[in-house]
Amino acid sequence: MRRATTPPMEGERSAQCDVAHTLRGVSPLSWYRYYPGDHLRIMRGWPLVARAVYRELLDAQWDLGVLPAAPERLRELIVGITAAEWRAVWPRIAGQFPLCGEGRQNPALETLRNVQVALVENRRRAGMAGNRARWGHLSVVASEDADA
Repeated sequence: MRRATTPPMEGERSAQCDVAHTLRGVSPLSWYRYYPGDHLRIMRGWPLVARAVYRELLDAQWDLGVLPAAPERLRELIVGITAAEWRAVWPRIAGQFPLCGEGRQNPALETLRNVQVALVENRRRAGMAGNRARWGHLSVVASEDADA
């Protein structure tokens, strides 16, 4: 069950920033679950540019793991936004991306990442178990090495 959280104020560090943001030894996560209702509750009443920037930063965080800490560097991730538009929207969205270690992260997105990492890891283990059940202790890599 997802729960709503109040984002930290600008400059505060998120309590969840110790969440792992990369998959070591596994290909990157290419997608994430997007819950429109959750995001609409956050963004309702925001101007279009603020909603677009919020979504762009979520997508960038998913791809990069951690966003840059400096607002000017964040702005560089958003193609086509003017300095004036950025100055207008950043105060509205800053609390959604609190400081976390050396950068910024949206805590709710990192919670989703943990779920996704667990799913990928469970599927990987199930695949390995199926491989062992079918082929015994031989792995695909070991059999390919024997052919070389």
